[in-house]
Amino acid sequence: MHAPRELIEDACQTAWALLLRTQPERYAVFAWLRVVAIREANRLSAIERRDARLERLRPEDGDWHDATADPRSLDDTLEALQALHTLVTLPDRQRTDLAPSVAGYSYEEIRNLTPGRTFTNVDKSLIKARARIRRSRP
Repeated sequence: MHAPRELIEDACQTAWALLLRTQPERYAVFAWLRVVAIREANRLSAIERRDARLERLRPEDGDWHDATADPRSLDDTLEALQALHTLVTLPDRQRTDLAPSVAGYSYEEIRNLTPGRTFTNVDKSLIKARARIRRSRP
């Protein structure tokens, strides 16, 4: 495992604590400890990578691109947040009709899910919701 010594020690400590708490089968203690320590080290390493800060990097650490986030994931996150914001601003009826539509329900199925509605009501509601979403795009 390529990780700082402190991280590996923390993972081993956690594995020992879990051993004392769970008391696995005696014949497989060492194999169990090894697997738990490796999994914990991987978990801690992922947390450390996620929380890495550019200020902590030194020139001798090598390529900084390994420690920075994927720009596509940031764009995807911002786009998802914008979509959620747009959904929140929709009137209740439009939001209630749009959610099943996005999930793949037909207009007839949406009408059956919302009692007292006609096909035309659902159609107009979805047209208005889609128009509002198009207007909110940059």
